[in-house]
Amino acid sequence: MTTRKRTDAEDDVDVPDAESLPQYDYGGLGTMIAREMAIEARRDRARREFFRIEYASDTAPQRGKPEDKFLGLYHVTGSNNRTYDVLIRDPNPEHHVNRCACLDYESNNLGTCKHVEAVLSYIRRQNRSALSRAKSRLLEINRLTVYITLRYVGDGTWTAAPVYDHALDPGLLRLVNHYVMPYLGLLEDQPQAFLKRLEHFVEEAQEFGATVVVEPEVYDYAERVRNRAERDETRRRLITRIEAGEAPLDLLKLPLYPYQMVGVLFLAFTENALLADDMGLGKAQPLTAKILTPVGWKLMGDMQVGDEVINSRGGVSRVIGIFPQGTKDIFRVQFTDGSSTECCDDHLWLVNTAVRRRRGNPPRALALHSLRDNLRDKNGNSLHFIPLVEPVEFQEAELPLHPYLLGVLLGDGGISGKSVNLSSA
Repeated sequence: MTTRKRTDAEDDVDVPDAESLPQYDYGGLGTMIAREMAIEARRDRARREFFRIEYASDTAPQRGKPEDKFLGLYHVTGSNNRTYDVLIRDPNPEHHVNRCACLDYESNNLGTCKHVEAVLSYIRRQNRSALSRAKSRLLEINRLTVYITLRYVGDGTWTAAPVYDHALDPGLLRLVNHYVMPYLGLLEDQPQAFLKRLEHFVEEAQEFGATVVVEPEVYDYAERVRNRAERDETRRRLITRIEAGEAPLDLLKLPLYPYQMVGVLFLAFTENALLADDMGLGKAQPLTAKILTPVGWKLMGDMQVGDEVINSRGGVSRVIGIFPQGTKDIFRVQFTDGSSTECCDDHLWLVNTAVRRRRGNPPRALALHSLRDNLRDKNGNSLHFIPLVEPVEFQEAELPLHPYLLGVLLGDGGISGKSVNLSSA
């Protein structure tokens, strides 16, 4: 019989009963069956595959107890010659509190892997008598031990998860239900508040005579969540300043479009991110669209990589990629000067409004589908305008006829037979 101190949790009349406490959501019976099948698959691999197992005896507790012969750290090497560290805390295969450094263990949410199962099988073969003598001791240890670890809940987020034996002392279980279970979600939303609750739980459990093992990744994840919140707030403030024209984002020789700024800031303030999209996205035009080049107009369908085109600054740029867009709906876009062009609904237009320009805000890149239903304000005035192309600087060339003389002939003269006629009238 074990005597223990009465805890604050037992005196608290506001403690919710067991039925009202949040319970683990394993996704129903189907998910529980899938979990058991996944664990059994790893046990099967542990039986079929070859492993070299070495016991790091210097890591075992030195108390002269039977369990000291098999608890502790193991080095497990598979057929691929990769070695992983496996920490054995309990030889019971149904008590998933052991740990492994392999990627499968870290990501499968099972609390085991083939390396752990291989070591457990090794212990059962090599330490049968020590296991038998340590059985009662292990039951007592597990009755007063709680492990706090992480459990993946999807969408890149984790939650805290207490792990303990089914025969956990009822008083210790009451502490778990009071201090931990109702607040698991705080780790993702308010990590500091969760750690405070966890600290209270550890103190109460120690006074109770129990042991609480908080895995290092719990503290690491709490710090990561706190840093992420700080980065998100910094990014939000920076975007606000950039949109107000109070802060530049000069990263390249050429200015970034607004949507490019958002992408850059997303990458800059995200721990691990890949920003990917289809090349050529937002520039689809018909193959018959005319493209101005230094030597005149060419059709979109005739363009090739390396061709020169006139850019928005009146200079020359080279085509570095051509990306067929397949069959798309095409819209004719007409401007107030009577000119028009054709493009797809996703074509990006660099536009601004009179109000934004008056406030000093830069143009924005908007797709046609976000513009075509919002072309005029309530007074019928045009809402958006596009910047004009700067004067084109064509290359100098030797021409058979001086451009000025050609203009005179077209405006005030003519060619009749072999004669050139000019009029000064």
